[in-house]
Amino acid sequence: MDWLLQDFLNRVPRTVGALLSSRDGIRLALAGLEVDKADTLAAISSGLHSLGRGLGELKTGRKGVRQILIEHDEVLLCVMAGGQGSLLSVAAELDADVRMVGHEMTRLVTRVDEHLAVGARRADASAGEAGV
Repeated sequence: MDWLLQDFLNRVPRTVGALLSSRDGIRLALAGLEVDKADTLAAISSGLHSLGRGLGELKTGRKGVRQILIEHDEVLLCVMAGGQGSLLSVAAELDADVRMVGHEMTRLVTRVDEHLAVGARRADASAGEAGV
């Protein structure tokens, strides 16, 4: 998956980093980012997506989040659901064409949706046993 994200960065002007993560904030694939920064971005993206889902629950009771856009002083961050249980996050320069970034993210997700699915993590049954 790293190569698909790198291809995305190569094709979409002014993008600087791309990340595929689980909805609970685990880094799965990256391009253009250092590993420690990707781990931080995975946690941020998870939190943003969770907040977006909460907003939907307040209004309609539905949790659907299409896309989240953050415009920071130094970077744009776009987060969208990437498949069952995954998130696609893209960092871009402030002068990036946000519509193009969002459109290309949607195209990538649509093209590889079945490969982006992430199963839910389960608690290890033995984790609570003494002496383990």
